[in-house]
Amino acid sequence: MNLKVCSQTDKGMSYSSVLQHNVNPVFGASEYVYNSAMLNKALNTSQLQEYNIIQSYVNQYSTPAKKLNITLANIFKPYSLLTIDSIFPTEKFIVDGMSIDVKNDTNLLNIVSKK
Repeated sequence: MNLKVCSQTDKGMSYSSVLQHNVNPVFGASEYVYNSAMLNKALNTSQLQEYNIIQSYVNQYSTPAKKLNITLANIFKPYSLLTIDSIFPTEKFIVDGMSIDVKNDTNLLNIVSKK
């Protein structure tokens, strides 16, 4: 996995900054401002978007998780949220990888438990 990070600079627009409409600009101020602090609702803090992305990856993958490889019918999407009630009734799983066998109409899913 590769993650490119572009931190906020004094040069204005970057991938970290979100262009936000300034509702009440004072005289001479720009109608748009760059907002570099995005609200992370889970932590109730405002921080750079890269920090939000990095924290979500760390929280998801830093602790050992249940990983399953399972072959099922080809009805699942990459964004599916799965539950396996008979084995782990309280766990939710996200798709980490998939391999579709078109001839047999099956899908080999690599799923990990969602934190």
